[in-house]
Order: sequence, then structure tokens, then C-alpha cells
Amino acid sequence: MALKFKITGMDELKKEMNQLLKEMNEATGEGVQESADRLAGVVRRNAPEGPTGNLGKAVTTKGLPDKWGYPPTTLVGLDYGIAPHQHLVEFGTAPRHHKSGKSVGAMPASGFFRASIDEAGYIVDIMRKHAKKPIKKRGG
Repeated sequence: MALKFKITGMDELKKEMNQLLKEMNEATGEGVQESADRLAGVVRRNAPEGPTGNLGKAVTTKGLPDKWGYPPTTLVGLDYGIAPHQHLVEFGTAPRHHKSGKSVGAMPASGFFRASIDEAGYIVDIMRKHAKKPIKKRGG
């Protein structure tokens, strides 16, 4: 005995799934931006003050253009035009000397940027909160 099934509503299901995919992409984009903004605040807080305070002023975020098939991306970094010395502060320097032999000293690494990233465990919670929005909207 042969069984016959008739499945209806596949077009509506496909349309709804595409809409969900679009909303998930938007929601994760919002989550990425919120995470980047929070991380930038932590980097600013952890940046050594220095005489000018330029390290904290140089912290910035930049969202990359959306590209199909790739996740939303926002970068957190320091503007080289404001703080070209940031790598010296982050990684430190070896002992330095003039040609005459006079010691100029060494700069110990501060690692403020890496420490800020290590502090960023909250990013998972932010992304989870944003990813749940489209699902909750549909009763999930």
C-alpha cells in the first residue's frame, strides 16, 4: 500500500525562513556594534593616561561594509594619526642607547589593549541577547 503526502505551505515557509535570516543578520550586526562600543570604552578606561591623554582619545570603532556570506564586522582600534606611539606602549621597547653610548632607557610593555580584550567576556551575552530577538518575535 502506497502512502501519499501532500505538503502545503512550502513557499510561505521559505519566505519566513528568508525573513528570519535577514532579521538575524540585522540583529547580530546590532550586537556586534554594541559589543565594539563596549570594548572601546574598556580600552579607553585601560589606556595609560600619559601627558597628552592621546591613547584614550585615539580609541575608535569602524564597521566594515556588509558582505553576503560573511558575518557583520566592526573593528576596535586606535587611530594612528592621534596616537602613532600606541604600539610602543602596548608592546614596550628594548633598552635603547644614543650613538655616544648614553642610555635612553627602556619602556616596559603595558598590554592595555590585550588586557581589555581579555576582559571582554560580556560580548557573548550581548550577542546572545541580540540573536534571541528575532526568535522571540516568532514565539520561540
